[in-house]
Amino acid sequence: MGRPALDLYRRKFAKLIGITADDELAWLIWAVSTLQSSRPERAKLLISYPEEAVTQDVGSRYYAHPWRMETIFNEALVAPKIEVNQPPYRKLVCTSFGAMAMLMNAIGKVEDQESGLSLKYLDVISELHRIAQRQFEWQRGFINLGALYRASFIYGGPLARGRFADRRGIELDDFCRCCFVLMASWFSRPIMARDSDFSVAGISKQQLDATLEAISIEHAEDRILAAKQRATENQTAYKQSILRQYPVIRFNNDSEYLIAPLPQLISSRATSGLYYDLIGGRGDVRNEISGRFENYCRRIIRTVLSDAAVVDGSLYSIRGRSFETFDAGILDAGEIAVIVECKATKLTYDAKFSEFPLVEAEDKYSEIVKGVFQIWRYISHVRRGLAPAAAISKDAVGMVLTLDAWLMMSTPMQREVTNRAVKLAKSQESEITSEDQIPVIFCPIDDLELVLANCTSESLLETARKSAHDEFYGWMMYNVHQQLFPEIRHGRTYPFLEQLPEVAPWWGDMQAIMGRGPPNV
Repeated sequence: MGRPALDLYRRKFAKLIGITADDELAWLIWAVSTLQSSRPERAKLLISYPEEAVTQDVGSRYYAHPWRMETIFNEALVAPKIEVNQPPYRKLVCTSFGAMAMLMNAIGKVEDQESGLSLKYLDVISELHRIAQRQFEWQRGFINLGALYRASFIYGGPLARGRFADRRGIELDDFCRCCFVLMASWFSRPIMARDSDFSVAGISKQQLDATLEAISIEHAEDRILAAKQRATENQTAYKQSILRQYPVIRFNNDSEYLIAPLPQLISSRATSGLYYDLIGGRGDVRNEISGRFENYCRRIIRTVLSDAAVVDGSLYSIRGRSFETFDAGILDAGEIAVIVECKATKLTYDAKFSEFPLVEAEDKYSEIVKGVFQIWRYISHVRRGLAPAAAISKDAVGMVLTLDAWLMMSTPMQREVTNRAVKLAKSQESEITSEDQIPVIFCPIDDLELVLANCTSESLLETARKSAHDEFYGWMMYNVHQQLFPEIRHGRTYPFLEQLPEVAPWWGDMQAIMGRGPPNV
């Protein structure tokens, strides 16, 4: 098939999306997303559909993957529109599930051909990394109280709050409350008038305007910005999505109205998406976020292990130069078994989806490389008597614990990061030996949270050790734990739920407004 087939499928998709109105497509995506949720009855007035389409089974041939609908909408924003008032007078009517099926099939053929061509010079594992990055968030769900607490805690320091208020003209708590109220509103209906009144939810016009200014964009501007962001050679599936920063689109008809095609992304905007509001902040803001992430990691590990089994790092000096032992140490029988370095560096789009992320996002990955180097440097300093004496287990492993899902499901990338750490050690501290270079695993915080919800202290330590070796190297820690300990399924609730009002004081009011909490999507 190859390039001729890809060109053919691209032309077919371009013709189809070219006769699709952007606002009608947004309605259709909302309706299909609603149809395949826990509230399918709300889609009945908007589209017709076969009964088989009422499903949440990701494996069903009728299931419309939300990550692919996100791509379709972004492609619609950059596609030239074909005049429908001239021959052949064709227009895609977005009032049936069949219209979405046509779009899904058309974009699917484009994506499949692009993947086939890329696999001629990329290995399958590299492609798995990008597939996981695209689908992982959708599969786990954006509406997650753990993610809300984590983001509210990490981005809720006084410096970050001040930066947010200065930039957006609204307090952080008020912004998050507005986002969740708006998301609840869009779960009930596809559109909202620009001048809607949310005073019953305690939201003023000023707060509403400031929130919409941050999360919405005017349709014409949306098309311009999308064209700039997606003007890359990357595969269609892996181009930047404008809905991540602006999940709400402002359309103008007789009066301005707003559509959120995928309301779940409003939740993302008020949690991990706070990055968009803090980006470019001063160094002290970044340092505050990093420090709070380290604190969060230590606290959540202690929810399974005893306080005595998790130790904080400490400072020491060598010839007037200051060093830190580690961000957290996990003990086993009094010895340090896992040395943890925490990295709150944001995963950029190039770092997620580039064909060659370690080249195109080298400056970002350098922070992960540095985390490995810091673990080895500490081991070396202890061995050489330069750091405070510590009993380190003979089978100790390192863990670079990340806020975002760095290096997910990519063994080659993880090995390359480790190789770069070896080079960094040679250039910066040549006395680090191969003995000091203990195995290091890479773990996103939400993956560790899943392990902590189901493990014992013994199974956690064994999972960390086994994850660092060949049989499981590159696996997600939760999957390693499942493989090693299938009989252990504690299913603990998120440990900080009762403390959520401490970091998000608006949450109590939100529960009262929404009844049982956020909708089950």
